[in-house]
Amino acid sequence: MVQGGDVVADDGTGSTSIYGDTFSDENLETQHSGAGFVSMANKGPNTNGCQFIITTTGTPWLDNLHTVVGKVVEGQNIVHMLEHTPTDVDDRPTLHVYIADCGLLPTPQPFYISDDPYE
Repeated sequence: MVQGGDVVADDGTGSTSIYGDTFSDENLETQHSGAGFVSMANKGPNTNGCQFIITTTGTPWLDNLHTVVGKVVEGQNIVHMLEHTPTDVDDRPTLHVYIADCGLLPTPQPFYISDDPYE
């Protein structure tokens, strides 16, 4: 999995949100059953902030603990490249990685979430 989003301390310890430093968990029903799920990183119940996780495979240990907020529907190849970025002994990237642009794509209603990372 890939984790990022610390816009406060830039080291994985910072937290901020539009609601203050943290905000409460929301729906924990969606499972991390495959690659491409975007969920909130947290330090325990009701500690969501600015950090997020993108799964690169099924990650059942995140289920019922981290709120899924979206799914990568384009650019999974970029996530794959991030996954293979060299890391140091603390598992932090040795290169600076920035998300320069992202957003929402129009989706058909209803939107089906597949476990296939390239679907």
